[in-house]
Amino acid sequence: MLRKMLVVCLALSSLVALQVPARAASVTDRDDPLPRLDIRSATAVQVSHNKLRLKLVFWDRTPPWFLRRRAARLEMSDRAPGHHPQPIFGFRFWPNKHARPRISYGEPGSTCCGHQRARHPDAFTYVALVPFSMHGALVKSFRAARTKLLPWCWRPRCGVVGGTLVDTSRWVSTK
Repeated sequence: MLRKMLVVCLALSSLVALQVPARAASVTDRDDPLPRLDIRSATAVQVSHNKLRLKLVFWDRTPPWFLRRRAARLEMSDRAPGHHPQPIFGFRFWPNKHARPRISYGEPGSTCCGHQRARHPDAFTYVALVPFSMHGALVKSFRAARTKLLPWCWRPRCGVVGGTLVDTSRWVSTK
């Protein structure tokens, strides 16, 4: 009995010791006089070596159909906040044809994107867990952004970059 407990304790302690430390960054944005889709906060947490949890919160209720032709996204850069960051990676929340939240992610220069399911746990929040490493991509800063209506010719899965920005948060460091 004692031997089994010792083995379990050693196994648990080794798992705790080998876990990748969580790397997190968060940004908040003031309540702008926008009628809809005003960004409140965005969070990016590296929960494991290859899993990133993204969270986008709005000031007002935001049903998924609001995001069909508008890009609500998180943009990441390889430059620090004070060094004129440019987006090198984007994550966009959008609804599929059944109005279920999805997230697309990819590089601005690439025509292909990854897609994952996202969650809409309450009327204000969108959350997704994507296979991405901020360490491997050398991400130094990120921000949240929202665009005006996108042109009809844009596929719903696109929108990780482009569009006319209406609401953006400041760039914050991920270190």
